[in-house]
Amino acid sequence: MGPGNASKFSPSEADAIKNEWVEKADQNGWITPRGIYAVLPCARKDNAIVILDEKSGEELGQIICNDIISGDRQEVFSFADFYQEGEIDRIGLQIVTSGMASAEKAAYFRNNGDEESAFMLYGLAARTAEDLADVVQSMMMKDAGVETKRGQRFSPGSPGLKRIENNK
Repeated sequence: MGPGNASKFSPSEADAIKNEWVEKADQNGWITPRGIYAVLPCARKDNAIVILDEKSGEELGQIICNDIISGDRQEVFSFADFYQEGEIDRIGLQIVTSGMASAEKAAYFRNNGDEESAFMLYGLAARTAEDLADVVQSMMMKDAGVETKRGQRFSPGSPGLKRIENNK
């Protein structure tokens, strides 16, 4: 395999490579998926979602949101628009990971000139984390009694979230 050769793989060859990397990652413990979630009370304040303590109602932190222009440039909205100002609502938050071992091993591959292995492992770890996030989202929504077609899942890197370092 090498640059420009990916298009020459048949679907069965691509599956074989994927299965080889899944097996390597499993045997070596390179990918250790983990996830947690919480459904917490929240309220909207201007263009922020304020996270509240379940018992005391005290503010725990804020997620400050940017305005987003839709793909067709027909509307401008903010994640905060999903909440009504002054009303207590709920927000689901989750954290998922494929574990640090995959990042460490991918860096090892890269530092030793094996970009292909680094790329394959990174891709597998990223896909695992993304799929786990979907599973955790479904679990969270089921536990919260929300129809699965209603919720949205946004990542911290989304352009709709302002000053990520301050979103604590």
